[in-house]
Amino acid sequence: MNAFGEKMIVDHVEKAIAKASLANNSRIQDYTVAPFFNFKSATGGHEWIIEFEEEPKDYKRFKIALDNELKIANADYEAKRIKNINIEFPRFVFVPKGTFYEWFKRQKKLGGQHKIPRLTNDRTVIEQLLEIIS
Repeated sequence: MNAFGEKMIVDHVEKAIAKASLANNSRIQDYTVAPFFNFKSATGGHEWIIEFEEEPKDYKRFKIALDNELKIANADYEAKRIKNINIEFPRFVFVPKGTFYEWFKRQKKLGGQHKIPRLTNDRTVIEQLLEIIS
């Protein structure tokens, strides 16, 4: 994902989410990330949709930990997050269990051969997931 020049790769997010989960005694079932755009401020950021297997006790702490781990994993992300000038604090949507399963079902992609895209430069998957929970 490179919507803001952050050059984020799957390895960065995998490591960051694993460390944030471990630090918050939570386990992720599934997730995906896409950019959001704030046209008023000419900025944007990353929107995460996360389904937990085990939820953290403190969601705010989890969000901060994940953002901090992303900064550690990716210097470009860290530089663009300074004072939220280029990239705002991430947005998070925590979805009920079964949301990603429902997405796979609607996409006719049930089975072990298919995986949710972890990072995308467009909002197609995010919007489809948001539609499921609305």
